[in-house]
Amino acid sequence: LRRKEDRGDLKPKTIRNYQCLITRYITPKYIGNLAVRAVEYHDVQDWYDEIAQRTPGQGVQCLVVLKAIFNWAERMGFRDRGTSPVFGIETLKRVRHERVLSRTELAILREVLDEWPDQEFADGIRVLLSTGMRRGEAVALDCRHLTYLDGQATARMPTKTGYSTRYFSSVAFDVIKQYIIRRDGSFGKRGKVLPGFTNSAIVTQWGALRKATRLPHFRMHDLRHTFVTVAIEEGLPLAVVGATVGHTNSTTTALYSHLQDDPKLAVAELVGQALTKNKKGPPAGGDIP
Repeated sequence: LRRKEDRGDLKPKTIRNYQCLITRYITPKYIGNLAVRAVEYHDVQDWYDEIAQRTPGQGVQCLVVLKAIFNWAERMGFRDRGTSPVFGIETLKRVRHERVLSRTELAILREVLDEWPDQEFADGIRVLLSTGMRRGEAVALDCRHLTYLDGQATARMPTKTGYSTRYFSSVAFDVIKQYIIRRDGSFGKRGKVLPGFTNSAIVTQWGALRKATRLPHFRMHDLRHTFVTVAIEEGLPLAVVGATVGHTNSTTTALYSHLQDDPKLAVAELVGQALTKNKKGPPAGGDIP
């Protein structure tokens, strides 16, 4: 972990999280008292099951850390190559809670934002929706991250997956431009781009905004899911969409690309209409492929 931190492969917060998992779940309890060569598949499976029953999310994170430990042990010669007991562990299937706003719900959200008393906070939500940024990225967005060239605004900034570039549509740029002009009208100088979009404002206002939209189970991160899904539904390649929002793997983008209810209902309606036009079966001389 120290070597990865020195190389910049992992962020300090990630290092701390991994160290916490090692201290709490791997050593000295559970399999931490076994010799590296003595750990077998059933030891890891029993260890994982015990953790996952209480905290499924941390169970998966622990497996990631343990896999890295045994890979390192094999490279160092403490275990034979290809004998990692982590391989093939059966994990609990987690219920994914993210959702995507329908077109109707997006219209409701926009109406609520237009009438919201704190427009600086509302502008933060607008930026999340129109850029696909993570909440933490919008909160930390600083003028020194911004570049404006040939009518295109971008932000090169530290993110969850390392330094990454975020792209601002004309809609998003119109939102942030007013705050830049209000400050001193220049890019590249230190200063928050969205001064009213802070962690404390999120704590005090997000619940009330959700209640106003009548979407009680809607999470702020679902704005990002919505951005990705709409982009994919518009026919943009997964790799391009992923690069826009900072995914390092297109598989991650595919996981976020949930179809909205409206298109699925349209498909069901079209197929249903087609099947009921000829109730006697398929045309003569051929089978339904």
